[in-house]
Amino acid sequence: MTRTNSTLAAMMRPVPAAAADAVNYADFTFRAEVDWVEIYVRTEKPTNYWTVISLVGEKYAKPLDKDAGGAATRFMIKFQDPQSWQAVQDKIDALAVDHVLIEGPEVAAIEISFDAYSKFEFRDDLVAMAGRFYKYSQLIGHENRRMATQGESDGLMTHQYNLQRLANGYSAYAGDQETTKNGPPSPQALRVYVKEVDSGKPLPLSAHRARTERTFHMNELQRRPLSWWKRHDFTSDAHYFKFRKLKPVLPACVRVAVEACSQIGESCNFKRSEGGGVRRYRKSTVTDVQLNRLAYEALRNLTNRMQHVNNIAKKRSVAKIAGVKVM
Repeated sequence: MTRTNSTLAAMMRPVPAAAADAVNYADFTFRAEVDWVEIYVRTEKPTNYWTVISLVGEKYAKPLDKDAGGAATRFMIKFQDPQSWQAVQDKIDALAVDHVLIEGPEVAAIEISFDAYSKFEFRDDLVAMAGRFYKYSQLIGHENRRMATQGESDGLMTHQYNLQRLANGYSAYAGDQETTKNGPPSPQALRVYVKEVDSGKPLPLSAHRARTERTFHMNELQRRPLSWWKRHDFTSDAHYFKFRKLKPVLPACVRVAVEACSQIGESCNFKRSEGGGVRRYRKSTVTDVQLNRLAYEALRNLTNRMQHVNNIAKKRSVAKIAGVKVM
């Protein structure tokens, strides 16, 4: 065998995945959350921001048609970390006691997350999982992709470089979760990071997690009433939380390249080298059946939690149908 042939043979030699790309999902617990939901309402008579947030018990409400005196009838109210749709409804009902609603409540925006907690509270595991969430996601959803933290922005480079950035507090973004100087938020935005702080306060070590979150902003025509969301099955959103992984064995030359890639799981149209046509995913990857199942189960559990109605709310609903006033 000539030197050229031996080099080629070495390049094509099948190589298993590197240890850095391997992961044991049994070392994690997984959970899906609704981080926040933004509700549109319109009151019959003008009221002010302070009255709205006082009655609903939340910190954020944006008046959309504020007059010179500061009063408005149309509001976007953000409900942080809702435990159920009924909990949101109860707060809206508290507003409606003194302020008749002539529009809404309608869901105008929502943020859904899929979290991985390290059972052993190892930060390196969380960084590796966050990197995995981004690298192998089947759906990125936006071309504006970058690493950013506290006003600093950087490009997405190699997988190892991205891991270093995630370890230093950066987040991987695709799209804009909020209004920026460049325009309104993206209809669908992605953020991947290691969550160690909430509302500016450090979280206990047990609450640290790798997170991939999706933010959805609905325009006026896309908004659905809160009653529709009460029946929503979050497993129908599982395609936003699906992942690939590298094949167990790949040629050495391919293995080096794909392990360095920043993102390799995204669904695209790849031309087939033989037989014509296209394929949806890179030949070097396969479906990550185990992680996808864990995400699906987390979303199913989220559906059950969000649809939960306590006994007091059930009695109130029955009384309302019967036309009986309940205190």
